[in-house]
Amino acid sequence: MDRAKKSRKPVRQQVTKLCNEIEAEIATGVPYRQTLLDLLKKLDVASTKFINEDDKVKEAMLDDDVADVDLETEADDCEKYQDKILVAERIARNGITPEVSNQIPSCSSTPANNGTDHTKSFKLPKIELRKFNGELKEWLGWWSQFEKIHVDTKIHDSDKFQYLLQAMIPGTKPLQLVSSFPQTAENYGQALDALKQTYGRESLLMQVYIRELLKLVICNVSQKEKIPLDVMYLKLESHLRALKTLNLAAADPATWLFPLVESSLSVETLQAWQRSPLSKVDGKLENPPRSCLDLMMEFIKNEVQGQQQIALAQTGFQSSSSGKDGKNKRHRKSEDEEYPVTAAALVAGDVKKIRCVFCGKNNHQSQDCFRAKKMSHEDKLAKVKEANVCFRCLRPGHIFRKCKVRVDCPTCEKGHYQVMCQEKKDGDSEGVTK
Repeated sequence: MDRAKKSRKPVRQQVTKLCNEIEAEIATGVPYRQTLLDLLKKLDVASTKFINEDDKVKEAMLDDDVADVDLETEADDCEKYQDKILVAERIARNGITPEVSNQIPSCSSTPANNGTDHTKSFKLPKIELRKFNGELKEWLGWWSQFEKIHVDTKIHDSDKFQYLLQAMIPGTKPLQLVSSFPQTAENYGQALDALKQTYGRESLLMQVYIRELLKLVICNVSQKEKIPLDVMYLKLESHLRALKTLNLAAADPATWLFPLVESSLSVETLQAWQRSPLSKVDGKLENPPRSCLDLMMEFIKNEVQGQQQIALAQTGFQSSSSGKDGKNKRHRKSEDEEYPVTAAALVAGDVKKIRCVFCGKNNHQSQDCFRAKKMSHEDKLAKVKEANVCFRCLRPGHIFRKCKVRVDCPTCEKGHYQVMCQEKKDGDSEGVTK
């Protein structure tokens, strides 16, 4: 009996492989007729071998006088494989298109190629299942292809779940989200709903493409990067077509105004907005309904009123500073005004922690560096270029031509600090020579 089962095992594997190939061909949406015919012929031969091998196993079990329970289990197992073969044959025949007649028409008959025959006479390449990586801009294209598998009633939900897993790029968050559900037919709908709720919400996708349009506007205004006209046209067409697909015309104006308002807020305000309970409220359920833009404007109003209340509470309770403290504060203020803070300096870190260009320490200004006084002018210039700072004020974030700091050298009366004065260095050298 064991020998008969061992002989039947490769036949069963061949049957399973052919059934899976038929299902995969049907799942492409455009199955090729000849491929299905070839698979059906192979499946017919394999099913005949399968029946013969099953009969041998049953005879061996009867010869060994096995229990009735084992015979029933074997019969149920064989019936499952027979059902699988029948299902594969049925879906393959349903996917086969009628064959075109090969008869040559007579001279009196109407020509066959009259524009009404649309049957393919060539084999198209197989469409690979598109994989989703979690990028919101990739959702529309991915869902357009996978939706054909989702709405196909001939594919079981458990198989759809496997196709869904295969349609995710390994190591990405979408795959982690889908894999968190047990891979059963009952959980397929829940896994797909969770994926659509996370990446496929129309309001979210609209905001993505509206922000892409805003990026083009900001790039054009700032003139940091000049986009060629043909590239600009392609990007505009792509984003506008995506918005048209999402039916922007029928959407609430607050949906496309919300990204404009949100982009104008600072990072601190946006973080406070995300922590606010108003950002979690579904305004559609209220009476009267409120949009996400209404909720954000209410939050901003509350923030403004809160700042006014804090300023009012602090007024009149601040102790007056001593003359020395006031002098120090005015001195620090004048220093802050002398060295304006740039956007690049803020991105790089705290302004007070800017290191000396020449020695790398942060306990003094670059123009007061003692080590720089012993360096040659060429070494100082090399340090300034290496640190990518302004030659005039020795601060990062801008170049010499755009520097707004007023600096006068006491030696040559030019626009730089004394530490960068070449004439002073030459005078010292002459004095040493004499």
